[in-house]
Amino acid sequence: MRSLAGQNLARFIEARLDEEAGLARRCDGDGCGEWSAHGHTVDFCQADLAGFHPTIALHVALYDPARVLCEFRPSGAVRG
Repeated sequence: MRSLAGQNLARFIEARLDEEAGLARRCDGDGCGEWSAHGHTVDFCQADLAGFHPTIALHVALYDPARVLCEFRPSGAVRG
C-alpha cells in the first residue's frame, strides 16, 4: 500500500503525462507521418520550418506526436 504522499505524487505524474499525451494527440490530427530534421529545417509533414540550429532541429523532431504517444502509453508503472 502506498503512502498518501506516494499516492499524491503518482496522481500528479499521471496528470502531467495525460496533459502531454493530450497535446501530442492534438498535434497529430492527420497522422501524416514522422517528424524529421534536415540540417536547419524541421519537416512537420504538413510544412517545413527552417532557421533552427541543426541540434535544435533534431531535438524538436524528437517530439513527434506519434513518438510521444508511444512513450506515454499506459504501462501501469505509475498507476501501480
